[in-house]
Amino acid sequence: MDNGQQHYRCYGLRQLNPFRGIIQVLAGRNARAISSDGRFWEIQIQAPRPDDMWGTAPAAGAQTQFLRFGVWEAQAGLRQVPANPLLDLSRMLTTSQRLIERLAQARRSLPFPLIDRFELWLLDRSRLPLA
Repeated sequence: MDNGQQHYRCYGLRQLNPFRGIIQVLAGRNARAISSDGRFWEIQIQAPRPDDMWGTAPAAGAQTQFLRFGVWEAQAGLRQVPANPLLDLSRMLTTSQRLIERLAQARRSLPFPLIDRFELWLLDRSRLPLA
């Protein structure tokens, strides 16, 4: 569970093959914000995946995945997308609010440093990029 003291990482990541730009990422253990322009941010929250499409509640220990929770922009705030009512929406909202608080501060450091040093288009036998 997120106790409010979660550590967040800020980084940029190249979108390759073909090169489509760099996305900015603010990532915590169970939430992340992703942006291609530094203005509009997709908020994703990690949650248990429901077992089937008929609405069975997630079982204890169910597999989790990042779910799109909404889109955030500084002027407009958070616009949530429809979510499965079987999910713990109050926890997801609290998690997203903590992420957004951190994002509001972290945006001053844009662009974030790249996490990948090389584009890795072509590697040699020692798995280093050819340049």
